[in-house]
This record gives sequence, structure tokens and C-alpha cells, in this order.
Amino acid sequence: MQEDFEAEAKLIDQLSNQQMNERLVSALDKKLAQHPDKTQLLLTRANLLRKTGLLAEARKDYQRYLDQIEPTDKLSLPKHTISPIGMKSYDGNETPPVVILDDFMNRGEMSELLKYAQESEALFRKAVIGNEDPQYDLSLIHI
Repeated sequence: MQEDFEAEAKLIDQLSNQQMNERLVSALDKKLAQHPDKTQLLLTRANLLRKTGLLAEARKDYQRYLDQIEPTDKLSLPKHTISPIGMKSYDGNETPPVVILDDFMNRGEMSELLKYAQESEALFRKAVIGNEDPQYDLSLIHI
């Protein structure tokens, strides 16, 4: 479990590299200026901006993306969201319109939470909560 955490933390660090993301956005800006079909480029740019924390700019690109696609796609961008509701991921699943806060917990806090989970493993049990009939025992919730 610890090795998985370390590998995921390293990957998150790489993907969260601000300079790399700024270079990617700059490259996308050049492509946007030259490419007649901007749809996928706008979506990619919006996702990068959201990931780097530039939420207002990301929201503008999501709106520009929505303006480019067919209105039958049934996507909406309510004022309280950053990404559109009804958006599908590459594997076809609907993505939740969630704002991800980078650095919500620092690495030390994440390590402490992981340590707590490992030490308290006996208090947890597997649960199915991703369907209409969740199977979990509220008596086992420890807050």
C-alpha cells in the first residue's frame, strides 16, 4: 500500500508541474491559432487550466468548448461549476463537475492519513456504494 502511495504521489508531482503545464498551454495556444477545428484543443486547454488551478480561465475555455460542439450533447455549465455537467471521459463515463483543489493536503498530511488508515484497517470493511443499493454499515463509520 505504501509503495502504491509513493508511486501515485510521484506521478501527481509530475503531472502537477506548473512549468510543464504552462508550456503545454502555450503550445495549445499556438495550435488554436492555426487549427480550424478548435473543439478538442479547447477541451484539452480547459482541462490543463483547471488542473493547474486557473479555474476562471478554465471555465471560459469550457464555455468556448461548449459553444463549438453540437447543442444536442446536453452539456451545461451552471455558474457554480468549473467543468460542464454531463461531460464524458475518454472511456465514456460521465465525469463529475468537481473542482479539484491542488495541495488540499500536503504530502505530510497525506502520509499521516495513510498511516492512520493502515493502522485502523481492522475498523474498515469493503463496501459497495456506487449503485442504487449501497451496502455499508453506518455503525462502522468512525469519525
